[in-house]
Amino acid sequence: MGNSAKQRSRIQRQVLFPFLLPLFCGTLSEQIRYSIPEEMARGSVVGNLAEDLGLQVQDLLSRNLRVSAEKQYFTVNTENELVLEKPLDREQQSSHLLVLTAMDGGNPVRTGTTEIRIKVTDANDNPPVFSQDEYKVNLRENVPPGTSVLMVTATDLDEGLNAEITYSFKTLRDDIGNMFMLDHQSGEIKSKDLIDFEISSSYTMSIEAKDGGGMAAECKIILDILDENDNAPDVVFTSVSSSVPEDAELGTVIALFKTYDKDSGENGKVTCLIKENVPFRIESSANNYYKLVTEGALDREQTPEYNITIIATDKGEPPLSSSTSVTLHIADVNDNPPVFHQDFYMVQVSENNPPGASIAHVSASDSDLGPNGHISYSIVASDLEPRALSSYASVNSQSGVVFAQRAFDHEQLRAFELTLQARDHGLPALSVNVSVRVLVGDRNDNAPRVLYPALGPDGSALFDTVPLAAQPGYLVTKVVAIDADSGHNAWLSYHVLQASEPGLFSLGFRTGEVRTARALGERDAARQRLLVAVRDGGQPPLSATATLYLVFADNLQEALPDLSNRLTPSDPQAELQFYLVVALALISVLFLLAVILAIALRLRRSSSPTTWGCFQSALCSKTEFGVSANYSEGTLPYSYNLYLASDSGKTKLNLLTKTPEMAPPQDLCKEASLIGEKSREILLTVHVKLGKHRQKLDNHLSDCEATEWRNSGTQQSDFKN
Repeated sequence: MGNSAKQRSRIQRQVLFPFLLPLFCGTLSEQIRYSIPEEMARGSVVGNLAEDLGLQVQDLLSRNLRVSAEKQYFTVNTENELVLEKPLDREQQSSHLLVLTAMDGGNPVRTGTTEIRIKVTDANDNPPVFSQDEYKVNLRENVPPGTSVLMVTATDLDEGLNAEITYSFKTLRDDIGNMFMLDHQSGEIKSKDLIDFEISSSYTMSIEAKDGGGMAAECKIILDILDENDNAPDVVFTSVSSSVPEDAELGTVIALFKTYDKDSGENGKVTCLIKENVPFRIESSANNYYKLVTEGALDREQTPEYNITIIATDKGEPPLSSSTSVTLHIADVNDNPPVFHQDFYMVQVSENNPPGASIAHVSASDSDLGPNGHISYSIVASDLEPRALSSYASVNSQSGVVFAQRAFDHEQLRAFELTLQARDHGLPALSVNVSVRVLVGDRNDNAPRVLYPALGPDGSALFDTVPLAAQPGYLVTKVVAIDADSGHNAWLSYHVLQASEPGLFSLGFRTGEVRTARALGERDAARQRLLVAVRDGGQPPLSATATLYLVFADNLQEALPDLSNRLTPSDPQAELQFYLVVALALISVLFLLAVILAIALRLRRSSSPTTWGCFQSALCSKTEFGVSANYSEGTLPYSYNLYLASDSGKTKLNLLTKTPEMAPPQDLCKEASLIGEKSREILLTVHVKLGKHRQKLDNHLSDCEATEWRNSGTQQSDFKN
C-alpha cells in the first residue's frame, strides 16, 4: 500500500509518435503503453494522450478522440487525458487493451486509430489463503522423530514478493515447540521427539501464513494422538495385612490392590491372576480394585510364609503384563500339642544309685512358636503310692530330665512306671502324656545267707549224724543258702574251705549237697568238721561261710558226748580286737620287765644279801587286767589275767576269761607265750600282723579254725575211742 503513491507519480508512458503521415493516412500503427498500479484511485489520470502522441494540443482540439474496450475502465476527458473511470483489480485482469480513435471535422470524416496497452501492476491487496481453515490429523504415538505429521498450504493471488508466503506457529507453547517442528517455506509439520499418548492425547496449534507484503492468515490444526499398547499395567497394593492367623476362615481379606494402565481402550483393560499355587484367590471389588482373600486352609507349621506374585495383563496387541510380589506371614496359633520323641520310654537304673542322680531324659517338641511351643514337663501319675512318688522321682520342668530322689533297692522295688506330661504354654494349653518305665537293675550288694545249717536256740552249732556204714555217694546233708540279689549276683556256688579229713566228703558245686566220697576208715575220726563257703556270681563276688559238724554214729546217744565242748567260730572283728589286746599286754609286759630289770640291777649292786636273796626263791606276781563283758561300742570285749614269773624263760601269757560273744584264736596265744624268750621280736611281729590284718583276714580265719581243731585233738581221740 505504501508504494501506491510512488507508482502513481511514476506513470510510465510509452508513446509512439505516428507523425502526420500515418495520421493522415487513417491508421496509426504504433501502440501507446501504460503501466499503472491496481490500487490507483478512480478518476486518476492514466496519461496525457496529446503529449504521449507528440501532438500539439491545438491540433487535437479539432479532432475528436475516444477510446473503446471490452470493459469500459477508462475514458478520455476534454483535456485529452486518459482517465481511470473504474477501480482496477490486477487479480481479475492484469492488462487492458484500448483502441484510441481520432476523427477529423471534415466531410466525409476521416479517422485514425491506435492501440493503447495498459498493464496493471500488482498491489499487495490479497492476504494468503489456507486450503483449510481447520486441519484435523491423527498420529500414532511413538512414531520416530522426523516423521511428517501434516503439510499446510496457503495461496496468495498477488504476485512476486506479495505472493511469497512464509509459515510459522502463531502461538508456541513449550509442549508444542518441544514436540513438533515447522518448515517455514513448505508448511510441513514434523515430529521433533517421541510422541507419547500418555503425556498428551491431542495437540491444538495455530499456523500463520504471511506474504511478502506483510499480509497474513492463520489456520487451526487439531492433532489427535492414537494410543499404542506401549504401557504394561501396574499393580499397587493399597492395604496388606502384615500377617494372617493360620486358623483364618475362608474368604478372609488379606490385601487390597489396584491396577493402573496408562493406555486406553482395550490396551487399558487389565486382568489379574496369581502365579503360584497358593490357598488364595483374587476377587474384583470395583473399577480396577481387587481383593486378595483366603481360599484354603493355612498351616504355619508346613508353610510359615507365602510369596504371592500377582500378574496383571492388558488386552492390547500384543498384550503386555507386569507382576508384583507380596510376602504374607502366617501367624502361629496353638493348634499343635507337644509330641514326645518316643512313644514309650524304658530306662534301667542300677540300685544303690546316689540320690539326685539323673536316671532318664524325656524330650518332646512342639511345632508351634513362642509360648505355644514352649514345653514344661511334670509327673502326673505313677504306679507307686501317691505319697511315695515324690520321694522316688522328680522331673525338671524345663529340660525333661528325670532324677532319682532316693537310692533304689532292687530287692525292694524292681520296677516302677511314671506317667510324664508335656504341656505347652498356649491358650488354651495343649498337652500329651508318655509312660516311662524304670527298671531297677541289681547290684551285688547282698552276700549269700545260709539257711542251713542253722545255729541252735542257744547259739551253738548243730550237727548231723552219718551212719558208720555209709557208702560213697551217701547224701549226708545239704547246705541251703539264698541270695537276695538276682541274676548272676544270686547264682550261688559252694566250696569246701576246710575239712578235718580231706577227701572224705564231696560238696555239690551248685547244689550244696554234702555226700560221702569214700567209706569211713579206721583212722578217720568219728567227729568231722567241714567249713563251707557259699559264693555268689557277682563282681566282685560276696560270700558266706557255714560250719558243718558231722558225727559218724549209728544212734544219737553215741554222738552226744563232748559235743558241748565245741568252740564257737571266731569273728574277724573279734580277732582284730584280740590283736589290739595282745599288743597292749605285750607293751605292759615289756614295761614291767624293764622295771624289774632296773630293780634287780639296783639290788645286785646293793651289799645286802638279804635283799638279793628274796629273788632266789620263786617269785610269783599276779597282775590282773579286766574289762567288763558289758562293753559299749569302742571298748574291747575281753577280760584276761597276766601271770609273770621271775624266770624270764618261763614267762607265760594265759587268757583265762573271754566274753561269750568272742573267743580269741589259739595261734595268737602261742605267739604270746614266746614273749619271755624273745620279747623284742614278739612285739615287732605283733605290730606287723596288725598292719597286715585286713589282707590276711581270710587266711587267718582258716588258721584259727585249724588251731581250734588241734587243741581239741585229744577230745576227738577220746570221742573216737
